[in-house]
Amino acid sequence: MRRTTTCMTAGALAVSVALLACVADRQPLAPHSAAASPPSSPAGVKQRAGSSDTVSFFICRGNTPDSGSAVIGLLGGRVVFGPHELDVPPGALLTPTRITAHTLASDTIAVQFQPQGTQFLVPATLRLSYAQCNPQPSSNLSIVYVNGSLSQVLELIESLLDPHHHQVVGSITHFSVYAVAE
Repeated sequence: MRRTTTCMTAGALAVSVALLACVADRQPLAPHSAAASPPSSPAGVKQRAGSSDTVSFFICRGNTPDSGSAVIGLLGGRVVFGPHELDVPPGALLTPTRITAHTLASDTIAVQFQPQGTQFLVPATLRLSYAQCNPQPSSNLSIVYVNGSLSQVLELIESLLDPHHHQVVGSITHFSVYAVAE
């Protein structure tokens, strides 16, 4: 019995070391800073970094506040909050961390994650659902990283629209506030 326990402990340690070796040379990505919009611009309409295009939040009537949490560690895991999900891959977090997600009570699809400032060694996948929205979007949607008051877009997240599942999907490397934009 003691030998089996020792072998299992050694095996778990070997897997942990192997995962650390795979991710040790990766540095967590810091958010890219977007050009600040003039203070006089209306909330929700912001400049894309380095271009003259504007971004506006997708208006979602029928949106309800949702929350969820899970303890996620070295093996990864998922946080489900209402119709939305955050998938954290193995090796993204080295220590067990309670992750909490709260959608903001508004007519936008926006989520705030805790603990604030958490960085992933491997990007996590954020899936924000628009299935509950009426009307459905008429244009392409994307995920944006925004400040806490939703008044400034800080970064455009490379996103994919999944119309079959009514979701916008993007990879994130840190915790902040994210919203759906048109």
